[in-house]
Amino acid sequence: MGRVMSPENNRRSFLRRSVALCVAGLVVGIQSSWVLAQRVVQTLGRITSQVIRRTDADYENWRSAMTWYLRKPARYPDTIVLVESLEDIIEAVNYARDHSLKVVTRGSGHASNQTCLRDGGLLLDLSKMRKVQIDNESQTADLEPGARAMDLMAAAEKYNLSFPAVHAGIVGMGGFLLGGGMGWNVPKWGIACRSVIETDIVMADGSLITANEHTNPDLLWAIRGAGPGFFGVVVRFRVKLFPLPKSITTSNYIFSEEQIPVLAETLERLMPEKDARIEAVVTLKKNEKLSPLPPALVKDGIHCSVGFLVFSDSLQESRRVLAPFASDPLFKKAVDTVENQELTYQYLYTPRDGVSSRRTNVDNMWTDSPKETLLAYVDLIKQVPSPYSRVRIDWGLNVMESEVNSSIPNFADHYVILTLIADEDSHVSANNLWMDKSDRIVRKYAKGHYINEAEYQRFPDRIPGCFSKSGWQRLHDLRRQYDPQGVFHNFLGY
Repeated sequence: MGRVMSPENNRRSFLRRSVALCVAGLVVGIQSSWVLAQRVVQTLGRITSQVIRRTDADYENWRSAMTWYLRKPARYPDTIVLVESLEDIIEAVNYARDHSLKVVTRGSGHASNQTCLRDGGLLLDLSKMRKVQIDNESQTADLEPGARAMDLMAAAEKYNLSFPAVHAGIVGMGGFLLGGGMGWNVPKWGIACRSVIETDIVMADGSLITANEHTNPDLLWAIRGAGPGFFGVVVRFRVKLFPLPKSITTSNYIFSEEQIPVLAETLERLMPEKDARIEAVVTLKKNEKLSPLPPALVKDGIHCSVGFLVFSDSLQESRRVLAPFASDPLFKKAVDTVENQELTYQYLYTPRDGVSSRRTNVDNMWTDSPKETLLAYVDLIKQVPSPYSRVRIDWGLNVMESEVNSSIPNFADHYVILTLIADEDSHVSANNLWMDKSDRIVRKYAKGHYINEAEYQRFPDRIPGCFSKSGWQRLHDLRRQYDPQGVFHNFLGY
């Protein structure tokens, strides 16, 4: 007959067994974690590029450096790989797939939604892959994804060639091209991604494939505008170049708030007849207390600037195409005028905006109603806290004329972009509220959106709104076909 244990002894025995099991489980857990960590070290050890893990002491410094903006989102990748070679990209993608980790890429960290920062997984920083090779005979360029706009333009200029590159020279061409590419001289040369004629891509299965109009044309279609929702790592872009303009000429006019209603009518009358080489930018801003603005505008209120940029063969030709604006009675009454000033690409790429990194919100829309949109923002722009916040309308881009096969659709010929700045922390929430209010007022004028500069964290419907209905479905179908395991992060929020 067995010994009968007292209730107290029973309790003590149970506790001893429980503690023993917990200790054993902890040991097993520690061993499993150590084995997994060793596996990570051993696998990523085959990568010659630098690897930063979340457990590293300097992780936060590296994470913060991945985006250009001062305010970082609270999203934390497990590992950052500063890739320097194709082999390391393939190795990293294979590792991520085999260990059920998501992959996201970074070119230069200028995406307005800071999409390279995702929770968990691998962040592949491509910023060191900056090679640019020009083929003068075919007038094309091969670019690595980290190549900056200024890298491409400097290389192309040596051969008297050019490209509709991004307006800021430090921005990486990879993300710019994937998202569409609203660059220089769009009215004449078109949206930049439509000049991509071939790419090399590391796919989710680790293979390296080429996409052009004859081989994998569905992937070329996707690359031309899919943005941060693309399901692969583009390691080479081949783009078509254009003859270098012999003259770059600008004219700028500033109008007071009282002149804006007549200005809107005048622009609606003159713009449909403008020369296709004119890039016209209409900007609403608050007046600045300390500013190079004319004395009449250094006060409370707002102003509107109208800037024209012409890429042509001579200053005389530029003067001729700008003449309808220069001779218009309203433009003669502008508060301030600078006309027919010749520029260089070096000047265009000289940084002059010292506040852009303080952006909190960027949003956009394509519209068929530029006059109504401009007038709607007259009262709204007065309510933003920072005088550096602005509303810009690219009036008459003529992008509807393009028939190039691309996932970025033809929505309208006029592009509106909002840029909100936070001079202090209290402006962040104020900017968010302003963005919500403005969306309610101007949404009726929107025909679609542009993925590279859409505020889809506040407005998730912006993402499908950047594509046609059939294009949005096609992107989903291609993702399922080429990335069935979901190796690559989808659009932020999807």
